[in-house]
Amino acid sequence: MKNKIVSIIVHGASGRLGSRICAIALDDPSIALTGAITRADSAHIDRPVSGASHAKNTIKYSVYQQQRADVVIDFSNDQGARAALSIADSTGAALLVGTTALSQETLDLLRESSKKKSVIVAPNTSMGIAIVAMMAAKIARSLGAGYDISIVEAHHNKKKDAPSGTALRLAK
Repeated sequence: MKNKIVSIIVHGASGRLGSRICAIALDDPSIALTGAITRADSAHIDRPVSGASHAKNTIKYSVYQQQRADVVIDFSNDQGARAALSIADSTGAALLVGTTALSQETLDLLRESSKKKSVIVAPNTSMGIAIVAMMAAKIARSLGAGYDISIVEAHHNKKKDAPSGTALRLAK
């Protein structure tokens, strides 16, 4: 069986995680980075995707990407997640939203869209946190309501949301 190349558009591409995903995608022959979207006021517009110094890197940051993709990956903000949803809708792509602090209205839009296509909302996409969340739920059920549980977290000084989406997920 031939390996399929998965094409992606990264929305929030000039941020910490978005730029890392772009660089990894350019290094992985099974992934085709077809778009790197950032804010209209970004200094990155029309520059090559950061972290990628390959000859094959022809992708530049843009405000909107009209290329088709299998998946749109969003790591931006609430408003950006809506824009990513619009891009996924217009290109027929699946959508992964790793953005935290989504409004109820945005969550409702994503839920409605998930009836027509694959949509994943994951405030933390690491396997380790998925396992921690599963174990935290089991521990909370085992201890019952008679225990007071706290979540304490520490982040870099540029963290935009507090508590983090990961902490909110664990608290559920």
